[in-house]
Amino acid sequence: MSKDSPTLLTVRDAAERLGVTPRTLKYYEERGLVSPTRSEGRYRLYDEDDLKRFGRILRLRSLGFSLHSVTEMLKRPLESVDGGHRYSTESLQQIHDAIEQQVAALDARIESVRRELKEAQKLRAELSPDLDYLKRRLAGENGGVARTAPQRARQGTQRDIFETGQRTGQRHAGRVHAGRILMSTASPRVSLFSVEKLRGDFFPWVLAVVTGLDYFDNSIFSFFTSYIAGGINASPDELVWASSAYAVAAVLGILQQQWWVERFGYRRYVAGCMLLYAAGAVAAALCESSIELAFARGFQGYFIGPMMGTCRILIQMSFKPQQRPAATRAFLILIVLSSALAPLIGGQLVGHFDWRALFACTAPVGVLFAVLALLALPDSGNRLPEERGSAHFWPYVLFALAQGALQIVMQQVRFQLFSASPGLILLSVAGIVALGWFAYHQWHHPAPLVRLHALREKVFQVGLVLYMFYYYISTVFSYLISRFLESGLGYPVENTGQLVGTTSLISASALFVYLRYAKLLPRKKWIIVSGFAVAAFAAALMTRMSPGAGEAALMLPLLSRGLLLLFIVLPVANLTFKIFAIEEFSHGYRLKNIVRQLTMSFATASVIIVEQHRQALHETRLAEFVNPYNPVFQNSLATLTKGFAAAGRSPSEAHSLALVELSRSVAQQASFLTSLDGFYFLIGVAICGGLFAAWQKQID
Repeated sequence: MSKDSPTLLTVRDAAERLGVTPRTLKYYEERGLVSPTRSEGRYRLYDEDDLKRFGRILRLRSLGFSLHSVTEMLKRPLESVDGGHRYSTESLQQIHDAIEQQVAALDARIESVRRELKEAQKLRAELSPDLDYLKRRLAGENGGVARTAPQRARQGTQRDIFETGQRTGQRHAGRVHAGRILMSTASPRVSLFSVEKLRGDFFPWVLAVVTGLDYFDNSIFSFFTSYIAGGINASPDELVWASSAYAVAAVLGILQQQWWVERFGYRRYVAGCMLLYAAGAVAAALCESSIELAFARGFQGYFIGPMMGTCRILIQMSFKPQQRPAATRAFLILIVLSSALAPLIGGQLVGHFDWRALFACTAPVGVLFAVLALLALPDSGNRLPEERGSAHFWPYVLFALAQGALQIVMQQVRFQLFSASPGLILLSVAGIVALGWFAYHQWHHPAPLVRLHALREKVFQVGLVLYMFYYYISTVFSYLISRFLESGLGYPVENTGQLVGTTSLISASALFVYLRYAKLLPRKKWIIVSGFAVAAFAAALMTRMSPGAGEAALMLPLLSRGLLLLFIVLPVANLTFKIFAIEEFSHGYRLKNIVRQLTMSFATASVIIVEQHRQALHETRLAEFVNPYNPVFQNSLATLTKGFAAAGRSPSEAHSLALVELSRSVAQQASFLTSLDGFYFLIGVAICGGLFAAWQKQID
């Protein structure tokens, strides 16, 4: 076959063009009927000759030819004769005999269909008078006049019975069959909460709400980190262990996702994960120390971490291309809505209860979603024991240890000089070597936990890097805004959550505009570059805030922050995964979610490290002005002391309260300046992301 055609299609595009599933094309390839070319990443590419050959195969199969006959006809060798190629006499005779048998079978089917058509036409002619009679009665005619046609029909029927008595049974059977058809077409009303309804209209929404819970959990933890740390009497940097444990466990859960699905199926797997996540939420709400919270968050991460990938893969494999956009819209709406509601709901919970409510509120929701998953999700994905993949126990354990080692290094490097610490160097080398061996093992294994060959595709590589930029910027933005509003500007937690949540909801409404008009912008690259420009613009606006900034001044940067998902993630997702068929899509999306979890963990850890360093620096510098030799300090202290004394305090108590108030003011100013430094840092990250996106030629 010729491979010179410049137009090469992926297996998904070829399947859509031929009107079949990608699995059908791969099945015929396994039978040796077609041999497509391969890309650098070993993905199938089909040219026009391949499509023509597939078209012939599908036509022969639709005509009733057995697969054996089609295989023999297409695989029959051609002999070189007089400069050309043709079948041998023996091959032609064999093909002739096979086709002759099929033609005879088709003739028999045609004759059978003709007989069925004749009977159906006769039955229709007998039912027509009854239908006319009913129409006239419904129109208001009286029974005596309207009964004439049915009476004539019955008289004719009686004549037929006397003439050919044996046909009575056939006609009666035909009438019974027609009645059954009419009864089957009048389907009973389906209950709103029936299993059939849930597995139909509600199926994509159940996938969407499960994914939304994942985003809600991540957003609420990132936004209220300082309150959670205060609740367990830990500093924010100690809480990094909880974030790291969550990320490591989530990655391990994503790696083992397919192993669980093959044994329990998607329905039981998702429902079980939701129930166990709810149990982890209860455990997190009852924690008393940072170590306990790290274990609880790790337990939660193992079960909720794989849910986004699982639900997105289910959308890709459960819906036809024509139905997939509606399911994807529901998926995106719940992601945006959940991220926006997290600070809004969390602010009210912390304001009226305490930090434990942030975790406790997700427990009943997890149980509810588990029930919905059992009712709505299809019982698919589970395989026979001989078809299941292996557990990869030792590679899996080695990967977990490598992740743990690198997380320890990342936590300790802020306390110890890396170059002067042999322990950290040894852990780093061991972790990197272990990860390298794991990648080598998975790359060469015929049935890996996660297929890494997608990394050969340049577009996929670029997409992963852009995802990393987005998740880093989004996580850092969420943390900095919370700290800036509460500690830097002194906003109550309810007001902070309400302001951020409301602006996020307003920005989320732009999703519908994007979904409607994004197709009119073919070059998604410049949308992505604009998204990074919006991120830098929002961070720059935050650096211009004064210590007394009001809500009106904060609206524009907060609204701009809410647009990052639309400008960066959606076009990146469209470009990154369009080259994959369903099998490759599954492995590629799991890789992307591993990158997501690790990036979010690294973002939380790095921003806390930067914050702790800058906080200490600014507090030291501000403390230099708090001394008896500074006239400004003396005047402020005297003014505050007089104010407390005028309120009825004793001189010593008034002096102490004045010092406490000045100390609080210094801490607030240090926090304000620290947040500004964080936004400056974020501007640099956004500019790097925009330059990287603009430099790429693999995306358009």
